Amino acid sequence: MISISHLMKEFTVTDGKVAALNDLNIEVDPGEFFVIVGASGSGKTTLLRSVAGLENPDSGSIKVADRTVFSNDPPVWVAAQDRGFGMVFQSYAVWPHLTVYDNVALPLKEGAQKIPGEQVRARVQQALEMVQLEEQIDRPSTLLSGGQQQRVALARAIAVNPSVLLMDEPLSNLDARLREEVRGKIRELAKHLDATVLYVTHDQIEAMAVANKIALMSFGKLLQYGSPIDLYTKPNCPEVAEFFGTVNWLPGELKSAESNIIKTEIGEFSVPDIDAQEKEVWIGFRPEHMGISTDSYNAQTNHIQADLRNSTFLGDQYIFEALAGTAQLDGKSRVAPALQADKLHIAIEPSDIMIFPANDENTSFINTAMTNS
Repeated sequence: MISISHLMKEFTVTDGKVAALNDLNIEVDPGEFFVIVGASGSGKTTLLRSVAGLENPDSGSIKVADRTVFSNDPPVWVAAQDRGFGMVFQSYAVWPHLTVYDNVALPLKEGAQKIPGEQVRARVQQALEMVQLEEQIDRPSTLLSGGQQQRVALARAIAVNPSVLLMDEPLSNLDARLREEVRGKIRELAKHLDATVLYVTHDQIEAMAVANKIALMSFGKLLQYGSPIDLYTKPNCPEVAEFFGTVNWLPGELKSAESNIIKTEIGEFSVPDIDAQEKEVWIGFRPEHMGISTDSYNAQTNHIQADLRNSTFLGDQYIFEALAGTAQLDGKSRVAPALQADKLHIAIEPSDIMIFPANDENTSFINTAMTNS
């Protein structure tokens, strides 16, 4: 449905140029809820604006349903108003001097997707029913809450029956309760409309809650894209692993070319797959994968003996900190961490261990992550 190929965009700054998009390639399938995530400055909003026609890339191509909307070779440029997309902005973009009805009706009366006047009221009513605001149809927009204003913006976008919905951090100005409420409504609407959604956010929890697929960007480059579970459990680099949640990192060394055993300062770990050419590695495992064992500790592989530093009960789980040697480990458990002879016995499944070569780039990123944790 959306095909982005070799997309490039540079911006001039005081000390030179910055690549906001660096040879980006993404394929979004029809009807997919595709989320683009990344820290500030990663290029995610520039990408969305390029697809929308609000930004002119330097090179590459963008196709939507086999229609080229941008290309530098041969030159093609379709103006934003002629692309037929629905768009929801971070700032709502609700006109304060208009009623709810007039806000939603404006693109139907004046825009490129203009429809016959006698159909406008019914279309507006339908869109407002979808976001559960039909009773507010004649209310001044200034009297709405932030969550209601964002739903008005959503109704305006879907009223034109777009095949593609573009959303730029639509929930960032809402409080936590409203974010969850509107997030669910957006996901529900996307399924109902069978629309292809390109959605930008910096919030990894929000991304994982709504996405069919997620693309993680960093400094204009695509690090990885795939299903939420793939990015969480099978990250292709430490930066992807860290973005989607806490990781306990340990430097290690391959015991021998014939084994899949990694030696670390706190014990040996069996891992499922390893490139025997990489002797120096980093292994990582997430807090929820630190299982509390009630068996006697006997220094077998994938088992750790540690001091319990603290434990906090959060209702549905315990979070705890443990110290094994000089390594501080963060853990999560459904049961209270139980000590054996004043020590905590932790067991980790081989399939839950991530492993990366200890090259300079990985080492630098992991060290930074550990320093900031």
